[in-house]
Amino acid sequence: LLELIDWIFSFQNFDNWLNYNGVKLCAYLLHLVSFNCSVLHKDKFT
Repeated sequence: LLELIDWIFSFQNFDNWLNYNGVKLCAYLLHLVSFNCSVLHKDKFT
C-alpha cells in the first residue's frame, strides 16, 4: 500500500488533481462512511 502511495505522489500533477477532486473525494468518502455507520447502527439496534 505504501508503494502505491509513493507511486501516486510521484506524479507532478497529483497536487492539481487533489485540488480539483480532493473536496469531492472527501465528501464522497464521508457520505459512504456515514451511510455504512447508519446501516450498521440500524442493524444492531432493530
